[in-house]
Amino acid sequence: MNILPFLHFFAFLVYCCLIVFILWKDPKSWLNRSCAAFFACLALWSFTYIFVQNLNSSEDTAILFDNIGSIGWVSFASFFLWFSLVFTEKKKILKAKIIYPLIFILPLLFIYKQWTGFFSSDYIKRPWGWEAIGASSMWWYYYLYYLSFIIISLYLILNFRRKTKEPIKKKQVGIIFVATLIPLILATITDAILPELNIVMIPTMGNIITLIWAFGIVYAIVKYKLMVVTPAAAAENIISTMADSLILSDRQGNITSVNKAALDLSGYRKDELTGKSIEIFFREKDFKSTLLGKAIRGEIIRNYEFSFKTKTGNNIPVIFSSSTIMDEAGSIAGIVCIVKDITERKLAEDELQQSYQKTKRAMDATIETMSKMVEVKDPYTAGHQQRVSQLAIAIAKELNLSQDKVEGIRRASLIHDIGKIGLPSELLSKPTKLNDIEFSLIKSHSQIGYDILKTIDFSYPVAEIVLQHQERINGSGYPQGLKGGKILLGARIIGVADVVEAMASHRPYRPALGIDAALEEISKNKGILYDSEIVDACLKLFKEKGFKFE
Repeated sequence: MNILPFLHFFAFLVYCCLIVFILWKDPKSWLNRSCAAFFACLALWSFTYIFVQNLNSSEDTAILFDNIGSIGWVSFASFFLWFSLVFTEKKKILKAKIIYPLIFILPLLFIYKQWTGFFSSDYIKRPWGWEAIGASSMWWYYYLYYLSFIIISLYLILNFRRKTKEPIKKKQVGIIFVATLIPLILATITDAILPELNIVMIPTMGNIITLIWAFGIVYAIVKYKLMVVTPAAAAENIISTMADSLILSDRQGNITSVNKAALDLSGYRKDELTGKSIEIFFREKDFKSTLLGKAIRGEIIRNYEFSFKTKTGNNIPVIFSSSTIMDEAGSIAGIVCIVKDITERKLAEDELQQSYQKTKRAMDATIETMSKMVEVKDPYTAGHQQRVSQLAIAIAKELNLSQDKVEGIRRASLIHDIGKIGLPSELLSKPTKLNDIEFSLIKSHSQIGYDILKTIDFSYPVAEIVLQHQERINGSGYPQGLKGGKILLGARIIGVADVVEAMASHRPYRPALGIDAALEEISKNKGILYDSEIVDACLKLFKEKGFKFE
């Protein structure tokens, strides 16, 4: 009894089922489409050989179905190469228009040769069915094409396995490679080598042997989700390849799973961590007070900075986030922890801080030099800018300004009279009252100071504050006659501090008037010349908090 037709029919059914299954999973995927086209070639080959290797078929029937089957047994190598290009993600090659003619023109030529009788010179009836007697030269050309395309495909697959970092794809590639190599060897023996050696007792069984190929791909689909993108498979891929460390623990904080990044960061092997307390990575107080405590309460931890302890005892700065996994009853089933190594960021921050401190010291030294230059020019008001700075800083802090603003006001107040460098010394130290012309010259110091400072980058509007520190709320100040909110806050603060210090201190043209007179001046003109909120803060400093000039 000849069972070959039954085997071919069985193979045909298997290939058809696989085609339906693959396209049902995702008909839009090019990977699925190329694989279905490959199986369609094998299905057509198997179907036609039901009649070719059938003792009841006539020679004409065998020739007809062998010609039809040639569409499958000639072109399957080309479709497998296409599948391999898609699977190995050769997107640039697939986008090239020339690739498809290169893949499919050659099999079309061989199919044409088969249909026109150049491939097979005759058909002989064997004990197991009809066998084509091939024209030797054409068959060797076909085998060269078939082997070269399959070998190229295997090379692409093997090279992809070497380069990919995804564990699942590595396993998929391994299965496909083995499932391709075995039938390649066996089919070459049965369909090429044995006929050349005139060993005719064993029939050509290439399409049946390639079932190994099909079952290999089926196994890759079922076991490792080839061509099936499920949430679980996607999650496993993401977790295994993510750069951040992922640690899963049970509700007691015992480690159940970690990804490769966590192993690389900690220096432990996976078997050394499974079942151990997650406390192995953290200081006890951090672990108990932060992680377990918040987890039990169902709280989410986001971007908490920890020291992560490695196997060698090193402490690595990390950002830690975690959330709880709840079971169906609403109880805590486990904890998901994400750990991000921030060593490089910390080093960069330290370098930036050092650079900032160095720049700040250089800037402070420059400002100190400028301040002393004014004192040299006007020795009778020595220390004025330093004392104004003390009060201005205190007012800024009382107003709860940010540290950056306080620092900017400090710098501006230390050099707010820098413009006096451009005035005659005898004018600055004149012991009598200034006339109108002399006073107009004195008023120019704000503009001179601005012109000196305007090209310097203080990271704060220091030059503008120096320009405006003699402006007044009602517009009676100088040099621009600005009113209210148009005057910078820093200038309004320094304006008040400047008046208080000047009245409380000795001047060439008068003795010190004292703090009480200075406070009375700003109180009387609150909301007229001086900002009300700033005056209130200044009065509070002196009357309630005991502020004194040093």
